Parts: sequence; C-alpha cells; structure tokens
Amino acid sequence: MAWGALGPPRLHHTVATGEVVAKEEAGTYALDTFDRRWHPLIREAVAYREGRARDRSIHWRDTGRFTLEVVEDARATSSR
Repeated sequence: MAWGALGPPRLHHTVATGEVVAKEEAGTYALDTFDRRWHPLIREAVAYREGRARDRSIHWRDTGRFTLEVVEDARATSSR
C-alpha cells in the first residue's frame, strides 16, 4: 500500500516538474495536489514509510483507485 500510494505521485511530480523527489516528499506533493478524499490513504502511507504505522492490506482497493487517478492526471499534465 505504501508504495502504491506514494510511488505514482512521485512519478507524477517528475512528469509535472522534471524533478525527482523521495517518496516522503511525494506524500507532501500528493496532499497538495490530489483530492482530500485520498489524504487518509496518503498519510497512512507516509506514516508507514516513517515506521509509525502498519501497511494495511484493507487499503488495496483504495490504493488502486488512487493510482488510476494519478495516472490519468499525469497523462493530462503531460499533454499540456
């Protein structure tokens, strides 16, 4: 879940800015960029990366949906 919630926003950031950031920075970027409904998932992923939370498999569906939204937005961003 942590990779799925932070990896795509990390790549999105690269598409949008040309810069590569760490997954934790991608979490901040995702919180600033994507809808608030994803914030609990993103915060949980950051907490896991920081050793403060367990990677919960109950989030897999939401992680998949979030990944699809990030990919679609990256496509739109790269077309601009």
